[in-house]
Formats: sequence, structure tokens, C-alpha cells
Amino acid sequence: MGTIAGTRTTGEYALAATDFLTEAQVRCAKPKKRPYKLRDGGGLYLLITPADVRLWRLRYKLQGRESMVALGTYPATSLKAARARRAELRGALESGRDPTAERRAERASSSNTFEAIAREWLAKQPRAPREARDRAPGQAAGRPGDSVRNRDGPCGARSHRGSPRGACARQGDEPGGRDRPA
Repeated sequence: MGTIAGTRTTGEYALAATDFLTEAQVRCAKPKKRPYKLRDGGGLYLLITPADVRLWRLRYKLQGRESMVALGTYPATSLKAARARRAELRGALESGRDPTAERRAERASSSNTFEAIAREWLAKQPRAPREARDRAPGQAAGRPGDSVRNRDGPCGARSHRGSPRGACARQGDEPGGRDRPA
């Protein structure tokens, strides 16, 4: 069972000093040289950065381990909405659910990953290389150590290593070929 930072259990119910902030205090808070917190109680606080970014955060403990979850930015998330979200997360913690783990699992199951988007884009390309479309996830293109010099050249030779520059180039195909003026 989890607890929200700043709460104390007395008997059967949790006591928490909450709702310290007012909307005017949040609105009028000025940025300082270093980030600072305006605490609302029950683990909820507003982090104000030197760039005047205001972030709602909630600290909590689950199985003896302290964690933090972001609730949004001010003014997009009002004080009232942040408090409602705190109450919602408190219920989840009391039932033993970890909100951070749930958020990570949701992001991991999302089809909005780079790989999914890249595969969708490749499937739509009319001239996409077949090997790129059929490659297994995580399989690299080519081999380590392959370079442009190891691949087929304009003359069809597999490797250009060891041959003088342009020695196998057909006339006019490559700078440095036989038709180069002396």
C-alpha cells in the first residue's frame, strides 16, 4: 500500500495538512535564480523554475520507495484540477497501484514509437528497398565495418581496396578515371 508524502496515519485514517495554496499565490509567484517549490500539502507542490515554468508534481511512497509523478503545467492545469488529480492518485495508491508504472506501461504499449512510424512510412513508399521493409526489428542495415569503399563500385568490382585510385573505373564514370587530363 502506498502513501502520499506529507501524510500521517493515526488509527484508521490518514491525516494530511492540505490545501495551503491559493490561486492568487500560485498566479503571483515570481521566478528566482534557482527552482523552488510552493507546497500545497499531501505531497502536491508547484515547482517554479528560473525560466518561469510552473510544474505540478506529486511525491508519494510505495513499498518504502519514494517517487514523483508530474501532473501538468500551470496554467494549463489549475490548482483545483491538480488537487483533484492528487485525490485520484491517492485512491490508486491506497489500492496498491503504482501510477508511475502504469504510465510507463501505457507509453510502452503505444504504437507511437519510432520503429512503428518508420515501418508505416516504409510501407507507404513505392520504391522502398525490399530488404529495408522485410528487415526484422532491431536488425542493423549492413554489417559493421562495411563502408562505401567495400560495396560495388561503378565498374562492378566488389572491392576497391588495394587498387590504385580509379584503376578500375570506366572512362568517364568516375573522377580520377582514365580520361583525366595529366
